[in-house]
Amino acid sequence: MLTVSDLMTVNPDTVKPDTPLREVINIMKVEGCRQLPVVDADGKVVGIVTDRDVRLAMNSPIVLHGRWQDEELLMLYDTKPGDCYLDLASLSSGRNA
Repeated sequence: MLTVSDLMTVNPDTVKPDTPLREVINIMKVEGCRQLPVVDADGKVVGIVTDRDVRLAMNSPIVLHGRWQDEELLMLYDTKPGDCYLDLASLSSGRNA
């Protein structure tokens, strides 16, 4: 019988609750993952952040207001102000975290 241990990613990349969005995006891009476990200082899983969460945050009015000045964030995906960020998932290689 197939079990979760047959499918899971062992030792996935993780982020902390205070990890900047640009770092989350970079990890997802470099590692080709679409989800990252969020861990506290003790390494306990406290949540998960997904590429969907990132897409929603990138398109929120609060983030949009200050994002245009953030050249480093835009350069992570070779984009420019005004580009659509709804296709972030296609930029990852599809490896599941």
